[in-house]
Amino acid sequence: MEYLPEEKSNIIKSYLYQLHETGIIINTITFVRVANNMLITFLFDANLSYADLKPNFKYSLTENNVHIVLDPSHMVKLIRNCLGDWGLLFDKNNKPIKWIYFKHLVNM
Repeated sequence: MEYLPEEKSNIIKSYLYQLHETGIIINTITFVRVANNMLITFLFDANLSYADLKPNFKYSLTENNVHIVLDPSHMVKLIRNCLGDWGLLFDKNNKPIKWIYFKHLVNM
C-alpha cells in the first residue's frame, strides 16, 4: 500500500514524537528517492533540490535539526540504471560518461 505524502509525513511525525517520549533523539532520516518522498521534504520545510538545498528541518519538540539523507546505495542504483538505459550521460564539464566504459571495465 502506498501512502500519500501527507500521510507519510504524519506517520513520520508520529514516530518522531513517540521516539522523543522515550528519550531517543533522531538526527537523521534516510529516504530512497521516490517522488512521494521528495514531496515529504517540502512538508517538513526542507528541500533536496540542488538549487535550493536545505536538507534538514527543525523538529518542533526539541528544536534540533533533523537531517534528510538520500540512501546512497539506492542513488547509485538509480544512476547505474539510468546510464544503462540511456547509454550516455554527461558530466558537469559536458564530457560523456558512456555505459560501454563500464562494460570494458568489467571485461578487464
